[in-house]
Amino acid sequence: MASILKALILGLVLCLFVTPCLVIPASAQSSPLPAVELDCGSDPVMDVRPSSDAEVSVTCIVTNPTSSSEEIIISEIEWDGGMVEMALSEDSFTLAAGEEDTFEILFTGQTKIPASEEYSFEIEAKIVSWNNIDTESVPEFIEGLLIPNATHSGDLSIETYGMVELQVSDVTTRYMEVSDEVEFSIQVINKGNADDKLEIVFANAAELEAAGFSFPNGTRVSENVDSQDTSSEKTLTIRAPPEVSSDLRMPLLIRAQSTNDDSAPSSEINIQLDVKSSSQSSDGDGLTALVSDGPLLY
Repeated sequence: MASILKALILGLVLCLFVTPCLVIPASAQSSPLPAVELDCGSDPVMDVRPSSDAEVSVTCIVTNPTSSSEEIIISEIEWDGGMVEMALSEDSFTLAAGEEDTFEILFTGQTKIPASEEYSFEIEAKIVSWNNIDTESVPEFIEGLLIPNATHSGDLSIETYGMVELQVSDVTTRYMEVSDEVEFSIQVINKGNADDKLEIVFANAAELEAAGFSFPNGTRVSENVDSQDTSSEKTLTIRAPPEVSSDLRMPLLIRAQSTNDDSAPSSEINIQLDVKSSSQSSDGDGLTALVSDGPLLY
């Protein structure tokens, strides 16, 4: 008995939906039954750098491909945002036959979210009225057959960014004799949102080499550093020229940089190098005598 009743209801509903289609011109290309199309852009990636707004959106197009007007609502089916909120710029549309409209899926988060975070989302476009027929009153077992809804699912990912902070234990001027060596103790903090291979370099090594300086242990060192962690203590050494004709004063530029993110700003420290000339270094071995015009060097 129940199956007979179900069949009768199905027949009535079919008549309800099919009858309006009989008046459609043969040339019409639109769907004669309720339908909806939902087309959204590619999966979003959120910029969460401290200087960013931590916002991103996806543009969606909702289309009524049928021969009659439709009322459509957009709703959220799945969202596990955690540190990010999702919202719809619009959630209801009344579309004439063949008409389309756009809306945005808006994501708002906070800065410094770890790059390892990823959030899945799904939205649905549901027909609530077609040709002035309230589709929500249709029995559920029939709704799936005659009123197909459209969905879109995707993933929100977090963009990786690099940020470093260089620390040198002593940033005072280094006073050197010819061929002296000075060792620098250096650490770097990974302030980015992902594990990163951080590099520390003598950035102006070429200029210093041209002036006679050398680097016994090389001009760079690197280490893999976890996000928000600090590297172990690193050392880089510089050796003064074997001889200089006059006092030499040059800056040493130490730079720390991310290898994850080419656009990340580097962190730099300038340290002055003062090298005493060879001739002045030997002056102290002489003997002086006082004369009327001042000290005389023997």
